[in-house]
Amino acid sequence: MNSILPTNAIFYLCFDSMGRLWIGTKFGLLLLDISTGKMRNDCFGIPIKSEIKYIMEDSRKDIWVCTDAGLYKIGTDLTVTEHFTVNDILPDNQVVSIQEDSQGVYWIAARKEIVRYDPVEKRHYTYQRQDGLSDMDFNNDVFVSNDSVIWWPNEGGLICTSEKNIDTGHPYMGKPIITSYSISDVEYDFPYLDMSNGILLPSSENSIRFKFSNMDYALPYANFYEYKLEGYDADWVKQTGINEVIYKDLPGGHYTFKLRDLNSGDQVESIDIQVRKSYWVIASVLLVVIIISCLIVYFCYRIWKLKKRMNNERLILTAAQEQGKTRKVALPETKISGILDNLLSYMELDKPYLNAKLGIGEVATKLECTETELSQLLNNHMNVNFASLTTYFINI
Repeated sequence: MNSILPTNAIFYLCFDSMGRLWIGTKFGLLLLDISTGKMRNDCFGIPIKSEIKYIMEDSRKDIWVCTDAGLYKIGTDLTVTEHFTVNDILPDNQVVSIQEDSQGVYWIAARKEIVRYDPVEKRHYTYQRQDGLSDMDFNNDVFVSNDSVIWWPNEGGLICTSEKNIDTGHPYMGKPIITSYSISDVEYDFPYLDMSNGILLPSSENSIRFKFSNMDYALPYANFYEYKLEGYDADWVKQTGINEVIYKDLPGGHYTFKLRDLNSGDQVESIDIQVRKSYWVIASVLLVVIIISCLIVYFCYRIWKLKKRMNNERLILTAAQEQGKTRKVALPETKISGILDNLLSYMELDKPYLNAKLGIGEVATKLECTETELSQLLNNHMNVNFASLTTYFINI
């Protein structure tokens, strides 16, 4: 340990415009005059003994000290002039960084929120999860780029704002951007992908999640969005406070995901999505159609055969009745009807007439009647002989 340091736990260093070194430690704030080598911690009016996270000198030569007990402002006379806590402008006493923009507005990063504080008007606004923040912890890094964009890193990624947005009388609406998409829990970052051909989803992985951001924290509610999946959503959907959306079990087809700022509908970010159709589903549907068609054809054929049989039976019965009027009926009507039904069924189903050696005795045996009864049915009631009967069935 250096003899002039009370602790080795040094967390932050800041040189001010007067050549003094401000030292932030785990146990408080120290001031080192490099020219004299003198170090003090009792010159601030109020001793600052909390853990120091960040130190900044602003354009007014005031020193701002971020601690886990709030935010301190030290004037040019080295006395604490202000101490901000949860009792006034802070959402959390753990303050990790502070940055001043060119308008003299301070941007204060607490543990999970960002506070925009105007010291002239004594007004502040706290940006939280509903404004699009990721609800992740900030660290004590903050950076201002050459184009006046202020950047913060946290566990949820990068967050930035633009100095152009400070003038609320002429608000600048940034174009919202799609930052990433996820398929089957695998996330793909847009800045590193060629999206000119859109996104192709296989039929087995037809769910997708989009994350997006406006990256604009100068105006309240600047990060409220509207999105629409053309081909799926009927209209634009408003998104408040959450910067992601998921679509599950998309049917095969072409879609276009569109994103726009709620306050600036003319700036739209879009990307094409193609979901492949499931060919096994198409094949299954086609197979069902074929089976149904075959069943319809089969039942139509059966109905046609039944109608044909009934028609033949009706013609034969009519002929038998006509013959019965002129001839003496040797067989009872019930006997005639029974033998006739059995004869027609036997001829249609077993097709015995295809046997060239078929005799009337063999047919009578199958019909369980005598040859005489069968012969009387054919000759007296149907006016045909056995040979004519077989020829008739062969030709139909």
